[in-house]
Amino acid sequence: MRLNIYILVLSLGMLFTGCSVKNLDSSLKFNPPIAKKSNINNRIAVISKLNIITENKNVEMSNTIKNLIINTILSTGMYENVSYGYDKVDTSNNIVDEYYFDIEPSYTRDIDWVLAWPGVYPCPGYWPIQPYESKINSKIKLTSIIEGKSYEKTFFEKEEVSQYWYGFFKTEKIENAIKLTTVQNLQNIKSYLQNDIKIAILNGAGEYHQEKQYYTSLKNEYNTVKLQYNFKDTKIKNANSFALIIGINKYKQNTNVEYADLSALAFEELAQKTLGIPKENIITLLNDDATSGQIKANIEFIKELSDRRGNLYVYFAGHGVPGKDGSTYLLPSDMSADSIHLEPNLKLDTIYAKLAKAHAKNVFVFMDSCFSGKDDSGSLLYKGVAPVLRTKKNVINANKLTILTAGKSTDFANDFESKQQRMFTYFLIKELSQGKKNLNKIYPDIQSDVKRASLKKGIGYKQVPQIYGNKKVSLY
Repeated sequence: MRLNIYILVLSLGMLFTGCSVKNLDSSLKFNPPIAKKSNINNRIAVISKLNIITENKNVEMSNTIKNLIINTILSTGMYENVSYGYDKVDTSNNIVDEYYFDIEPSYTRDIDWVLAWPGVYPCPGYWPIQPYESKINSKIKLTSIIEGKSYEKTFFEKEEVSQYWYGFFKTEKIENAIKLTTVQNLQNIKSYLQNDIKIAILNGAGEYHQEKQYYTSLKNEYNTVKLQYNFKDTKIKNANSFALIIGINKYKQNTNVEYADLSALAFEELAQKTLGIPKENIITLLNDDATSGQIKANIEFIKELSDRRGNLYVYFAGHGVPGKDGSTYLLPSDMSADSIHLEPNLKLDTIYAKLAKAHAKNVFVFMDSCFSGKDDSGSLLYKGVAPVLRTKKNVINANKLTILTAGKSTDFANDFESKQQRMFTYFLIKELSQGKKNLNKIYPDIQSDVKRASLKKGIGYKQVPQIYGNKKVSLY
């Protein structure tokens, strides 16, 4: 027996959105940021074809799948704009990379008709009973056209499901298998674009070796830093947990946040080794990759990837600033404090509200940033005369979110030069790397250690970490 492709698409959509079929497309709407310049040579991506090929070779297309594909490409950090089709695409000022997708899912089911015979009814007390083995296959063929050259790759994932049906048709395990295969394919596609395709683009532009040298140097620097941590390696991997990690040391229009990138790499290792998150479930944005567009796109992407059987972890190290409207914002690498109020999707309240709607069982947010409007040296991030800023209290969903911040809104978020880490991150990871799960118990130690270390720099550098939201939930 084979399911119609329509059921497959709707099941997948409901799993990603947690909503009814009626609200499916509206809940997944995401407007990609429009920018004249992208991360690689003024490039934009155009999805020229997206076909879902059914069992009878008919071709259909779903807005749900389209949005997931667009978000996947955006989350690679290679493009600031991804368009479906050439409508409103500026080809005069941009290089266009084209992508063609052929998606061919299939479902097969084998029933043991002997056990399904009505005469079996007295044994289980139910009829009909249908023991079955089913197979879900997700096949995606991707063709990339980069400066006239064609690159093809096929991605294939499969899952087998064993289940007993009693009376009514039950699809939960099938839907979970569909989600699992599709998510894995999307993650594999993202990795392929970030590696093979990006290398093809950068080699053509002569920039690949420079970028590779920079990240190799950063990794080598971190290999020395990480020796101060003793990461407890958990034996249990949670394929349903995800992490978004952002570390911005180098800003284009603002002063640096020393060791923010190295701190993000330390949290990345904590996520893999101690929190048990698979490498493919972790998205890390460092420095130039952490643009406004990429931060927004990846928050949306990680929210959709989240699963009720796992947790979601978000880490940010970089500048935080108070806006002229009184709200607090994350500052991306490509923006200045003076213009941040033009990005409402980078308000902390907006980000927290989005994360509260994630499908994850629990959401943990770690903010190694200050929101005083000053950098590490105490200089103002705003140019010229600083506005008189009064920050509003952030609105938090206390049931879903657990948030640890580097300090109060008026505190510094200090670097820790002797450790080559941010101060809050160092003491946070020092505790968590030992395998401790109860944040409410270890928080007093983190708070005390950070406060003491910050005061040693001077009374003006006082920093007292804070915890908000659900304080009783286990970290993993």
